[in-house]
Amino acid sequence: MKKTINIKFPLEQSPKNHFFSLTNNTNDAVISNLNFFITVREGERLYNKRMGFGIEKYLFEPLDDITVKNLKNELTSKIKDFFPQIKIEKLETTIDNNSYMVSLNLEGIVNGSAFESQINF
Repeated sequence: MKKTINIKFPLEQSPKNHFFSLTNNTNDAVISNLNFFITVREGERLYNKRMGFGIEKYLFEPLDDITVKNLKNELTSKIKDFFPQIKIEKLETTIDNNSYMVSLNLEGIVNGSAFESQINF
């Protein structure tokens, strides 16, 4: 049996008919934790009230350059504080005005391995 580290986030059904998909290596676990961190509100996590970014606070803000710049600066700063093993190489936002959807695209390096992650909100 393979050793697992934690539940993969965003949540998805396991291909092996387990309840949720699981991560099997440290890098996947860190990226999963980062995705979880971005969606959790600050103060929502027990025993660590500073943990969390709370991307939903940007949901009803105007989709202008100032808001996007503030989002990027705050997220980059918090990632440095909570995930020192992650180096962000590229952080982009893609805005779809027809569906009012924003995609947050992250590219970086975790423990020497490149990764890409996308979160839609």
